Amino acid sequence: MSSNVGADLTPGAGRRAFERNGLVDRVAPFAASAALTVILAFVEVRSSDPPWLALGALLSGTTVGLALLGPWHRLPPWMDALPPVVYVGAVAALRQATGGASSGFSPVFLVPVLWIALFGTPRQLAVALAAVVNAMAAPLIVGGDPFYPFGEWRRLVNLVTVGATLGFIVQRLVYESHAQTDRALAQGRELAEQRDVNEAILHAASDAVVSFDWSGTVVTVNSAAEVLFRRNDLIGRDVFETLVPDHELARLREGFGRVLLSDAPTAREARFEAALCCADGTLVAVEISLARTDGPAGLCMHAFLRDLTMQRAAERGAQEHLADLDRLLAVSRELDRAVVEGRDAICAAARDLSGCDFVLFFTPGTAGDDRLVVAGSAGHPEGSRDLTLDTKLSVAAQVLRTGEAHFSGDLAADPSIDPAAALRLGAAAAYWQPIVREGLGVGILVAYWWRPHLAIPERVATLLGLFAVQAATVIERSDLLARLEDLARTDALTGAANRRALDEALEVALADARRSGRPVSVTMLDLDYFKRYNDTHGHQAGDQMLRAAAAAWMHELRPGDVLARYGGEEFLAVLRACDVAGAVVVADRMRAVVPGLQTASAGTATWDGTETVSSLIARADGALYQAKDAGRDCTVSSEAARDVDAEPVDAEPRP
Repeated sequence: MSSNVGADLTPGAGRRAFERNGLVDRVAPFAASAALTVILAFVEVRSSDPPWLALGALLSGTTVGLALLGPWHRLPPWMDALPPVVYVGAVAALRQATGGASSGFSPVFLVPVLWIALFGTPRQLAVALAAVVNAMAAPLIVGGDPFYPFGEWRRLVNLVTVGATLGFIVQRLVYESHAQTDRALAQGRELAEQRDVNEAILHAASDAVVSFDWSGTVVTVNSAAEVLFRRNDLIGRDVFETLVPDHELARLREGFGRVLLSDAPTAREARFEAALCCADGTLVAVEISLARTDGPAGLCMHAFLRDLTMQRAAERGAQEHLADLDRLLAVSRELDRAVVEGRDAICAAARDLSGCDFVLFFTPGTAGDDRLVVAGSAGHPEGSRDLTLDTKLSVAAQVLRTGEAHFSGDLAADPSIDPAAALRLGAAAAYWQPIVREGLGVGILVAYWWRPHLAIPERVATLLGLFAVQAATVIERSDLLARLEDLARTDALTGAANRRALDEALEVALADARRSGRPVSVTMLDLDYFKRYNDTHGHQAGDQMLRAAAAAWMHELRPGDVLARYGGEEFLAVLRACDVAGAVVVADRMRAVVPGLQTASAGTATWDGTETVSSLIARADGALYQAKDAGRDCTVSSEAARDVDAEPVDAEPRP
């Protein structure tokens, strides 16, 4: 219904006057009154006017028919005033038929007014009163004496005044009655809902609850109590005779009685421990907490029973948890000291915490690589460092995506496990713990056991979960240190090594040469006419040229070789195990990949076995200037006329 319709409903009843439900009972008394009025009119048939009498009888029948048969649910609410108005017309016709003012029918006008007052709305009551006024005033105005003398106006005013007063008072009382009924129904519903909630809470409680009256008769138990005492026949039994053993009887009767009679029992009085009987005669140690209520049925005691076996187990678990936290704290401190070891240290700590046989740390491969690679290990079998997992198929990939840990107690029988990987590792059970940082998975710790396991202990899973948070922090710090170290050794513009890293690389290379006898060469490269390139294209283009040239040159070097920015547009390459001829080959190959239309000059020098680093670099620098003087875009070796006994160089470009 629309809001307008709802506004015309009686607030208490919440329905329309001619709603089908209970309509006959509402209409019957007033229909009987209408019938009686018609009968009385026919009794005076000698003095009546037949046409008006017939009209009155017709309108009376129409009123009852409309009330009982009208399609009121399809009509707007204001139409509910129609039957009373029609009945007002019936009374007016019967009054006219039986002598007008002298007929005695005037009080009958109050019948539709009272009906509307009981079952209608204030608007409908006002309409009925207006109809009465019109029905009584029209004959006075149109007919007048002798049937309707002037004194009839006084009767009209009195009747309307009484009708309005009675009508609105009755309607007010009806509304208040309906409102009280609605409030009572709402309170009843709330009480029923609260009772249902209380029962649901009672039966869902993990602690046993036994309620009994002042005489000790059990009135309520919950499911936990039936489980605790292994019986479902407690209701109606004496709580002391059924549950309390003889040696506890006197103490518990005294304690229960003290709480029952005390005005305000203390927490100490209302809580104690006892041993109670189960159905099979065994005793169970419980902690009893008592509460007292005073309801319509009298005083009632509620005993909340907690199995102390579970509590003591929880206490042992708490002690174990504290010990585990101590272990975790100790591991965290070790990780703080071993942060430079990174993922290997994390794996070692995870192995100690879980008690597993070995641990592997998997991380995603490089961009575009659909594999997980081993980035750390502890106690690993031979060859596991080279293990890779497909991110589309492996359980580790699923754990990385979902961030949820996973356990498999029998890898050989688990269809979700890659049998080849399990066979290669030789493990029988595994637990995958994701490492998450800022909502993103950065790796997976996998703890392996040589033998199958039915389940992973909850303590171990909890420890590894807590440890994973610490591990994420350690990884972040380790990566940050690595980045800082890399920044400290790298030229910010080109990505090549800086002078500090160059000095270290030269020291390492010369030390290796002294120990192994292998040759070491250096190549100094300089971009030709670079100042002119900067002046023509701008410094930003010049910087881009330096970056592109450095990237191209590093691609031509082997693993172990180092390219460093020596200054400006000059670069120095340290070539280990490279003789004089090999150094020239590498220099020419590097000059060939200079980007764009630029060229470069190069000078090479091979360590003579005794000279200092500065002397070696000076010879390479001198050879570079000779290349410049020779017209640029060429390579000059400072040992062009000497042969150095050294191992041959692998001059192939790195893959």
